[in-house]
Amino acid sequence: MNSDTKWILTLVGILVFILLSSLSSIVGFPDWVQHFSHSWLQTICHTNPERSFSLMGESMILCGRCTGIYFSLTLGLITSFFISFPRILRNKRLLFLGTSILFVLIDVVFDWLGIWSNSNSSRFFTGIMFGLSLSFFFFQLSKKNGEQLDGTKT
Repeated sequence: MNSDTKWILTLVGILVFILLSSLSSIVGFPDWVQHFSHSWLQTICHTNPERSFSLMGESMILCGRCTGIYFSLTLGLITSFFISFPRILRNKRLLFLGTSILFVLIDVVFDWLGIWSNSNSSRFFTGIMFGLSLSFFFFQLSKKNGEQLDGTKT
């Protein structure tokens, strides 16, 4: 296993830990685990319960957008081990990242200006777009073809 693959696996492990920590109150982890999860997740998300999904009557700790980002980034990185993204996607990574950031900004700014009121669905969708576009940047690290993130050969 090359060092890039180990790095990707470590990142996937961290992302899975983040997602599981977000579910700590739903899964019924002990109170100290829930408190710890909430405390450290506040460093990467605003953890506003009104902007979080609810499952079984309990709010997830992460907001809808962060849930979408971490879920799709994790799924995209895991998928990169099994499929090769089409060359068109590899060549358009920056365009996808820029477009996803634009959608996030539109969702946030239009809500802030009162043009529309965003919802958990719109936040989750924009989070998924952003997470997947990030995974397009990281997926080549898991390949053994010696290609760098910018597409040049090493």
